[in-house]
Amino acid sequence: SASAPAYTFNDDPNTGIYRTGADGIGLSTGGAVRMILDDNSRISLSNNDSSGAVGTTLFGYNAGLGIVSGAHENTFIGYLSGSGAGSTMTATADGNTGVGVYTLQDITEGGQNTAIGGSAVHNVTEGNLNTGLGFATLGSVTTQLNNTAVGAYAGSATTGADNTYVGHKAGYGASGAEANNVGVGSNALTAIVDGGYNTSLGFNSGKALTTGDQNVFVGNAAGYATTDVDKAVIVGDNAAIANMTSDADGTVAVGQKALTSLTSGQGNVAVGFEALDAEDDGDFNTAV
Repeated sequence: SASAPAYTFNDDPNTGIYRTGADGIGLSTGGAVRMILDDNSRISLSNNDSSGAVGTTLFGYNAGLGIVSGAHENTFIGYLSGSGAGSTMTATADGNTGVGVYTLQDITEGGQNTAIGGSAVHNVTEGNLNTGLGFATLGSVTTQLNNTAVGAYAGSATTGADNTYVGHKAGYGASGAEANNVGVGSNALTAIVDGGYNTSLGFNSGKALTTGDQNVFVGNAAGYATTDVDKAVIVGDNAAIANMTSDADGTVAVGQKALTSLTSGQGNVAVGFEALDAEDDGDFNTAV
């Protein structure tokens, strides 16, 4: 037993190795179980989970504590990783990988999720195929699918599906049901709430966008302050950095500081360095 192991030290009889049951070996210190290795090649520290789930690896205090028989091929490494937060995992919760403190902590039914980094994807319950690499990535996803976030705090507040955020705080402030967005670069699309089908590439690109749809921002601070414009194409360093409203839907700005002052003008097309840079609310202008 843990309190009186079969193999001990002469002056320390409650510390040693013992048989936990059929095909199981335990290590105890101070009369308490500290590690168990069972016939499923499962390492468990500080808990005695004997559910028999196949292909599961646990390492860390209460890691995988919520696993029950039928939840297979999961890997949880780190303090409370995959612990279930007091709930048990169902048979559908297969193929999850959590590495880091609190990773996949609330998982119950979701499968094929990957979380690497402290608190990554820690609130997911039934969501599938989410991947978070970095501290606190995808921290608010619960039942959503197919999100990918790479970089500290990337997609931290997103509650949508099919989003891809790469870079420190990319998609960080996302708090609505936004979907199908791509933000690459530190602070890219950091404020998105329920906008969809946006593509933002570059540091601070599309940083303030909240509800806009089908926009393309490429370049350092491209579309920096705009909040709810739709179908705009902004390419270039500091291009269209003012707060464009919905009146500026469909704006095209290509070139450094092109249309840098535009807020509400309609149907404007500017191509080239500082093209129409002073225009703020004029309509249907073209400059090449």
